[in-house]
Amino acid sequence: MKKEDVITCCIGATAAHLVYAATHPNTLILEPGEAPVPELCRTLRPTVAGIARSEAVRELLAVLAENGCISSDGRVDTPALAPAAAAYVAKKHLRLLFRARFVSCETVKDGCVVTYYDVEGLHRLPCKKVLADKPTPAPSYCLRCLASDVTEAQLSALNAAGFVADSGFEAGELVLSLPVPNAVYGDALRRLQDTWQSVFPHGECQIDVIAQATDTAANCVLADIAQGGDDV
Repeated sequence: MKKEDVITCCIGATAAHLVYAATHPNTLILEPGEAPVPELCRTLRPTVAGIARSEAVRELLAVLAENGCISSDGRVDTPALAPAAAAYVAKKHLRLLFRARFVSCETVKDGCVVTYYDVEGLHRLPCKKVLADKPTPAPSYCLRCLASDVTEAQLSALNAAGFVADSGFEAGELVLSLPVPNAVYGDALRRLQDTWQSVFPHGECQIDVIAQATDTAANCVLADIAQGGDDV
């Protein structure tokens, strides 16, 4: 598909955008990260509970479950999600650009022009419609980390320090969330590391991975930002 053939531009390779593109030819998806379904892959979201379940999204989640990425009770195997979602993209022949960051949307006579940049520079993309996730009010913002083999005593100490624990995909795995309201990422990360250090001053338990999580994307609707944000 050539750029001049693009009818709809989706900002972000979320589940909603993937299934939209699968049923709407001539759709181009711009994803600033390096993996599809970032609301799961990049946030360490422990479960698919709470994600909007349109018929199309259920189809995508079913594909991920068939690939062993989602358990029968909705637990998510985060490391396995990206390749399984990429297989869905390939199967549906979706046009998706990674490391492509949205800059602006300009309304013109015959539609709109999206400006975005990637490793090759700045680009202008003419299209008819631009879709973006429309966050729900009052977003829940936190940092999540993955840890294994946490003892009951250590878990109690983490809970007392403000961490919220959820079961991970694998046995003995925990997804730990630390709410950080009104904090920028750098400050939030320091708070997580300082809190962890205070609970485990001698390195008794280590963090496997840290993710920035904003749960707004889990319950959003598609909005046509070229038309003033009207829901689609």
